Amino acid sequence: MFACAPQHDTAFAFITVLPSGATPTTLKQAFASVDARHWRFATGAEFEQLEAAHTWELVSASEAKNVISGKWVFRIKKGPTGEIVRYKARWVARGFSQKHGVDFTEIFAPTIRYSSLRMLLALANYHNLNIYGLDVSNAFARSDITDHDLFVKQPTGYEKLDSEGRPYVCKLKKGLYGTKQAARLWNIKFRNFLLQRGWRQYESDPCLFSRHTSRHGHEIIGVYVDDICHVCASPKAHTALLTACNSVFPTTSQGELTWILGMHIKRNRHTRTLSLDQSQSIHDFLVAS
Repeated sequence: MFACAPQHDTAFAFITVLPSGATPTTLKQAFASVDARHWRFATGAEFEQLEAAHTWELVSASEAKNVISGKWVFRIKKGPTGEIVRYKARWVARGFSQKHGVDFTEIFAPTIRYSSLRMLLALANYHNLNIYGLDVSNAFARSDITDHDLFVKQPTGYEKLDSEGRPYVCKLKKGLYGTKQAARLWNIKFRNFLLQRGWRQYESDPCLFSRHTSRHGHEIIGVYVDDICHVCASPKAHTALLTACNSVFPTTSQGELTWILGMHIKRNRHTRTLSLDQSQSIHDFLVAS
């Protein structure tokens, strides 16, 4: 696998240096910030993951039509108490420049209803079941582009040039964040993965799945894009699901779920109580305001 170093020769003298913990909006700003080493690692890791997933093949710009631009999006992931957990960088396509009928048609992808998620957590608490979280690494890049040819500019800072010194264009083979159909393709990919393994999809909420086996008993899965909640009676059931996921796409377990969709889960299994709060989300909103 070929991975080139980011091109960051450009002088940063006229860029405001961001303090530690601040979120940059451009690559230059990120590489000039106090947290530059974290952002360099994050962009490098993202680029390597996209290449490892064979997200695209490089083609001449003359072969491409309606080339979609892209941008780096940066995010500092924080834990329930506001501590920095991870610096994340994503290369995101500017999907607003896609043209209907040329490089997309259908784009709808369902997400679990908040009421369904609360019901799922309440059922788990009532029946004293385990609640786990699953994280699929770069989930959208795990689904195949099957509807149209999509062409996207190479990630800024990691461009490769042809023999004439012109940058290649990425012809997408897998989904990419920002493209209009990426969430739909990933939803189809994960849904088919579950259905092929005996899971049943609920008609009342298409992002709820369940199955019952003699080995692991009853299990339920809730899906919000690439945030996956797994409810089961046995830790072995979760291990089996994690193994099955990793046979198709790289997945890690978040362990017992304490945080999902901006909600902090507080659970006392001895007293059979579970509560949700969004105090950290409220704090972040007020700070941003």
